[in-house]
Amino acid sequence: WIGYSFHWSRPMKRITNPLNEMGAKINTKDGKLPLQITGSILKNSKIQIDIPSAQIKSGLILAALNTNGTSYINEQHITRNHTEIMLNSFGADIEVNKNGNSSEIKITGKKSLTPKNIDVPDESFAMEHENYLVSKIEGKASNIKITHSHDLDLVKKFNARVGTGFDLHTYRAGKGFTIGGYLLECDYEIEAHSDGDVLLHSIADSILGAAALGDIGIFFSDKDPSNKGLDSKKIIDFCLEKINKMNLEIHNIDATIICESPKISPHREKIIESLSKILKISKSNIGLKATTSEKLGIIGEHKAIAVQSLVNLKQII
Repeated sequence: WIGYSFHWSRPMKRITNPLNEMGAKINTKDGKLPLQITGSILKNSKIQIDIPSAQIKSGLILAALNTNGTSYINEQHITRNHTEIMLNSFGADIEVNKNGNSSEIKITGKKSLTPKNIDVPDESFAMEHENYLVSKIEGKASNIKITHSHDLDLVKKFNARVGTGFDLHTYRAGKGFTIGGYLLECDYEIEAHSDGDVLLHSIADSILGAAALGDIGIFFSDKDPSNKGLDSKKIIDFCLEKINKMNLEIHNIDATIICESPKISPHREKIIESLSKILKISKSNIGLKATTSEKLGIIGEHKAIAVQSLVNLKQII
């Protein structure tokens, strides 16, 4: 038996030695996996467990049930008894005698068991099944059980990276401008080197910031003539490609558009639909709000528009 990688460093003699005392034929490789098991007839025995382990005890009890006569298992340190309780409910003859912190378990082998249906999602249900009083504490699904070192890798996948962005552009007279990839018809247009999509620019900075890659100015300089009139969707595509190489993806975004005019609310759903397609995320993961600057500053004078945004990135599972 080879087992899984997280079994390979575990000492196997804790279970193979007592099983071999009972007549099993199990060979290890320097006390560890892999195991070579040859079928044999088990015999009743007296076994002492020095290291507390409910798993080892359960394995020995199951082995003892397949012997003729009576076997004894002496625990130097008492462990959980859910296996004894469950097997006795099937008709096994397992008697536990406690003496301080130790116990002697008497198992009568080759006894016919009675089939029955029981629901045992965990140890608490096994205890309740045998009419023991169980106290329960409300838990959380996010409380991930850590048993093996590789379980930590799962926890790391839930670690979010957060980035913020801000962008502002001034207006000039026009017939509309693009915001979040959506053409909003109005009496203004954006003054900018690229297409001036202030919402996508802010989100792009949020993405790059969360990935610790800097800002869009590093990759798309306004001094570069080739970026003149650049479609901001290409900037987002670039950012998504960057984070994908880092095994990251967008979990959600939240953005606030700040302007006195035009009114954003009538166009909000259309903008969200556009963002969903561009960012390749569900509309339910996009928060979009609009506010004014209470007539203060350049925005309050209907001369500019700004966006602040936040993006959560998560590892791709």
